[in-house]
Amino acid sequence: AGLVTPEERQQIMGGIQAAEQELIAQGKEVPKFEENLTAVGPGVRVKVTIDPSVADKVSEAQSLFILARIPNGPPMPLAVMRLPASLPAEVVLDDRAKMGPMAGISSAPEVEIVARLSMSGRANPESGDIQGVSSTIAPAEDAPVVEVVISEIVE
Repeated sequence: AGLVTPEERQQIMGGIQAAEQELIAQGKEVPKFEENLTAVGPGVRVKVTIDPSVADKVSEAQSLFILARIPNGPPMPLAVMRLPASLPAEVVLDDRAKMGPMAGISSAPEVEIVARLSMSGRANPESGDIQGVSSTIAPAEDAPVVEVVISEIVE
């Protein structure tokens, strides 16, 4: 059995997110799943935390977007994950999280990681969202760890 295609992954994740939103709407707890934290090919292991100065702005209705992009490059991310706003969080970004048929994180010599709590649930940054950006890091087979502290309010 092969890996799922990016399109299939997007459909699966969309279904999971819809189910999570339905549980939240019903006032039920969203079960936390433990993702495999082993990279498939070059990747980056990301630990996301929240700065205490903005912790009061976090709500369960928000979405957490974790993305890898080329520093000073195009705005389109190489990899992205959407999770419930449950912090701290830890994920692995590798080519399983790439944005369709274009190049993934394994094609980049270095990336920066953005972790953003979205008020609207949309991936693009909007005024009032809270985010953090990592220093640059080189994706590798052993998935080096980068920490991102969410501390900046998007203007």
